[in-house]
Amino acid sequence: MKSENTIHVQTFGSLNDALVIDVRTPVEYAQQFLAGSRNIPLAELRADHVKVLALEGQDSVYLLCGTGMRASKAAAQLRDLLPQALVVIEGGIEAMEAAGHELVKGAGRGRTLFCEYH
Repeated sequence: MKSENTIHVQTFGSLNDALVIDVRTPVEYAQQFLAGSRNIPLAELRADHVKVLALEGQDSVYLLCGTGMRASKAAAQLRDLLPQALVVIEGGIEAMEAAGHELVKGAGRGRTLFCEYH
């Protein structure tokens, strides 16, 4: 069984082209999100959705939510179903904002996988 990994928001900032899955609700995501992230609400999260988004050779999938709790649940849910390492971004979007990461705010729309599949 794979273990859950975490990454500090400052370390995450140095990664390029990372696959970030935001597991918050579409309403939360639309209010504020990390540019380039994809929204798959925890209630809708399935391994095949993540497999569609993961690029060949991508060895990690980063999970994000409001504070880290739902992302940890997502990691536990997907742990044995994906070949990639699952990495929870510590503290979630709140910690990213506090650390000064540039977030898209109030755009009212983002890249939600949920909308693309339904």
